[in-house]
Amino acid sequence: MPSTQIRLARAVRARSPSTRVDPDADRCGFRAGAGYDEELEPDGESRMNPREAELVVRKVQSLLDAGVPADAIAVIAPYSAQVRLLREKLSAPGLEIDSV
Repeated sequence: MPSTQIRLARAVRARSPSTRVDPDADRCGFRAGAGYDEELEPDGESRMNPREAELVVRKVQSLLDAGVPADAIAVIAPYSAQVRLLREKLSAPGLEIDSV
């Protein structure tokens, strides 16, 4: 089951030990959604996962609260419906939310 990932800019990963990441890695090591059920988008073909979205919102907000700039965070979701749901819930200017 695909899940949403949160990625940080390399410069942020290198100076932010609280994210517990390898500065040479491509992502911050956070994957959401384990054990959460996906559902079909109402009136659509794409899938979304509201529980996973809530978890991602909390994680992104904790990064923002820790001083990580929004433009250094990217949220990558597997489905367009999940991207739309996350964009509704997260509105920090500069935050990138997109699909693979």
